[in-house]
Amino acid sequence: MTDIPSERHGFDAYKVDQARDWIARLGSGDITSAELAALRAWLADDGENARAFERERALWQDIAVIAPAFGETSTGDGQKGKRASWARRHLQQAIGGAIAASLLMMVAGPHLYLLMRSDYRTGTGERQTAALPDGSRVVLDTDSAIALAYDGNERRIELLRGRAWFDVKHDAARPFRVAAQGGVTQDIGTAFAVERDDDGVDVGVSEGVVRVSAPEGRGEGVTLKAGARVRYRSGGPAEQLATTDSASIAAWRSGALLLRDMPLSRAIAEIGRYRSAPIFTFGDLDAAQPVSGVYRTDRPDDALATIAAMRELRVRTLPSGILIVQAKPAS
Repeated sequence: MTDIPSERHGFDAYKVDQARDWIARLGSGDITSAELAALRAWLADDGENARAFERERALWQDIAVIAPAFGETSTGDGQKGKRASWARRHLQQAIGGAIAASLLMMVAGPHLYLLMRSDYRTGTGERQTAALPDGSRVVLDTDSAIALAYDGNERRIELLRGRAWFDVKHDAARPFRVAAQGGVTQDIGTAFAVERDDDGVDVGVSEGVVRVSAPEGRGEGVTLKAGARVRYRSGGPAEQLATTDSASIAAWRSGALLLRDMPLSRAIAEIGRYRSAPIFTFGDLDAAQPVSGVYRTDRPDDALATIAAMRELRVRTLPSGILIVQAKPAS
């Protein structure tokens, strides 16, 4: 592929080459934590680095947009047509490679963005326990990630994805706060879990007390004690959930998937969090009775098979472990 002179765009050629190397490394899918840390440092070191990186990333995406214009051109006749055909073939090969890279970035983009932002994260089926810089402790469930922002005034954690349980070392001078989907949970000397999904955020207290502020200042916030639970959604107030035994808060820490009177579609989604291949559902599954029970996080397919038998669901297995779940037709 013909290189685009970086000088005419006002970028240092060396920085552009570095940016392209980083984009290629990200697109490889096997970048390491150490390399991600080096990338973050490179981006933060110089504003020109970040601008070169964004320009090169945008360039790959732009190529994907214009590529179809090269697909339907007539080949023409004679030697001129042969030369045009040869040129088009090589141009299409070059653009094809660029499109592949661009599509890889667009598909993997959210995951790569998460990798770059997170300080602690887990893959599918993993759990991780880590000591935080202030002496607090965090346990991450499967496919979860957090980012830390500590300073002299507060210890702020952002739950980027999934679930986390915190055992907080209290410090009145520096509040411990966990942000997720616009809401904030503040420690008042406690251990608590914050769990987010596409529909909202659940907070449950194992011991002590926390204060939960709903997104965008909706409502006055809620104070929770051990065993208390609350759920909030973007743009809405915090809603109290049924209290429970505090030992069951974040039961996933011990490998238990606890479903409490959960709509069937959400129960299947919960099971799907522990599978490397996705589960797709079809039909109005929530017309069925809600699901309750305790299952093993390391055996999600057994959990799904049990629920499918109880709710008369049809489960089909596709290549790569993909599952299709739908209600059985009425006989």
